[in-house]
Amino acid sequence: MAEIKQLKEGDKVIYPLTSTKAIVDESGNRVTIPTKTSQLINDSDIVSSEPTEEVVGDIEATIVTTAIRKTAQTLTEEEKRVARANIGAASTEDITAAISQSITNALNTEV
Repeated sequence: MAEIKQLKEGDKVIYPLTSTKAIVDESGNRVTIPTKTSQLINDSDIVSSEPTEEVVGDIEATIVTTAIRKTAQTLTEEEKRVARANIGAASTEDITAAISQSITNALNTEV
């Protein structure tokens, strides 16, 4: 850390300067320097206290909860057939036909 050295004129410190006079802004308006933490104003978007339900809701809306975006998918019959073939799955019709055939075979063997 840099060391700050005082500049003096005789016994008077001229740097760093401590002003006992009022401080003014660029427009010449007097600026009050807060002397207590309670006098500080947070004009940023940073939450510096207990967040309200509204703030929590705003934060939660931006949180990514999963790396996979889930969206409804609408496939044509041809796209469904291709997808089933890709994963080796049977169609509803194939399953229904297999169950019907199994029932028929079971009934025929009992008779």
